[in-house]
Amino acid sequence: MGVRSDRPTEPGIPWRQLGKGSLLLWGALTLSSCGSPETVPPQPSPEPFVGRWSEPQVVGDAGPGFVGSRLSGGGGSVTGLLLDDTGRGVVLFSNIGDPADPLLVPIRTFANTYAAASGWSTPVRLSPSFQAFPDALAGDGHGNAIVVWDTNPGGELDANRFAAQGGWQPATLIAKLPQSTNAAHAQVVEGPDGAALAAWTDTALRVARMSPAGVWGASTAIGPPAFFFDLAGTPSDPLMGFVNDNRLLFLAPDGKGGWQPAAEVPGTGSIRVDAPGGLAATADNVGGFMLAWFRSDVVGNTAGIAAARYAAATGWSAPVSIEAGTPDPGERALKLVAGPAGHILAYWLHGDGHLWANLYTPRSGWGSAGPVSSAMPLAQSGLPPGTSAAAGAAAAIDGSGNALVLWAEAGVRLVSARATPGGPWSVAQALPSAPGTRGIVGPLALAMNTSGSAIAAWAQPSMCDSCPAPREVWAASYEPH
Repeated sequence: MGVRSDRPTEPGIPWRQLGKGSLLLWGALTLSSCGSPETVPPQPSPEPFVGRWSEPQVVGDAGPGFVGSRLSGGGGSVTGLLLDDTGRGVVLFSNIGDPADPLLVPIRTFANTYAAASGWSTPVRLSPSFQAFPDALAGDGHGNAIVVWDTNPGGELDANRFAAQGGWQPATLIAKLPQSTNAAHAQVVEGPDGAALAAWTDTALRVARMSPAGVWGASTAIGPPAFFFDLAGTPSDPLMGFVNDNRLLFLAPDGKGGWQPAAEVPGTGSIRVDAPGGLAATADNVGGFMLAWFRSDVVGNTAGIAAARYAAATGWSAPVSIEAGTPDPGERALKLVAGPAGHILAYWLHGDGHLWANLYTPRSGWGSAGPVSSAMPLAQSGLPPGTSAAAGAAAAIDGSGNALVLWAEAGVRLVSARATPGGPWSVAQALPSAPGTRGIVGPLALAMNTSGSAIAAWAQPSMCDSCPAPREVWAASYEPH
């Protein structure tokens, strides 16, 4: 949604949470900036932070980006991250070089693998092309993974598989792309049997399936070109949705390899979808799907955040409000992340510069929304007053419903907080600083397995005299005990 963080542009807030889920969304996007400030509800006293972060280490080179007087901008950024219950993980990132010609920017797709027992491996370049954008990463839960990337413009969409016992396999063509287009925001999901489903948009919204043997079938056009969409879940159980004329619609499989006619999600009202992050969706990993969106009144003003759950047996639940008080006009970047047992965290950036969140539990539903990042007031963080406390954020949930959130204070200091189901957010805990770095932290990625172990990854400039400085990809691991 919005500008892709791996494109050669200024770094921004990641538009989607990287992990499981199963909803595909697209639509025309509009921005509303009207409304009243949101009232902060009373918050319980924070608990101590539980767990420990490791010292960060370099796991890849994101490149210098555009330096000198030619263009402004940074190097590459982290595009995907996963960690499964085998203790294996993968980070996907771009490397953006310093071009001799600013119209020919070298952009390359890289990945590095992680094992809890041995740590990070050596980065591997997946794309031989001069310009190749890393789009998405997914895993089967057994230590295997798949990456999709596209060449631009008028190139192709490709995939690389990673086998836990055999390493990276050669790139496989998914589809040729129409001339002067690229596979915008291509996404991929992988099932436990190794099958995969990819979705992308060029002149149309398209999907293609890969068999467990690694053979890609022909692509199928399923809708009009999509400026924004999100794909998650499993290849055998997808659900698709899109926004049209301020209506939230969905598509479900017909059981014969196609899709049922589009239908409106009941009771959604008018939708405010802005860039980045006015609409979010995820599979809940217990047989259902959750949508959350910014509501809009009849004149386009912000009217709060709503959510609804879908299950095949019962259909859609009635939409409910998941924030408290008067909606804030500056809230943005709404995201959802689900744990393996059906817990879901909604989180977004508030107009006051803080990170807000609300946790859904399968038995009790949504809790009370409130600020996460206020657990570490700016006056105690060593940052200037008025500095944004949540320049970017990522979150994950373990098998017990414990949520871990990571954000960048003022874009430079990484901080995390943890919450148990029904409990308050902990005191925020700053991560150890990456040595020899300075400047803005790139988009953040966070991945967690069922036991609560997690890894985080981000790109950050190194300490040097050039501006912007070359970027390196950093990672740190978290253990809950």
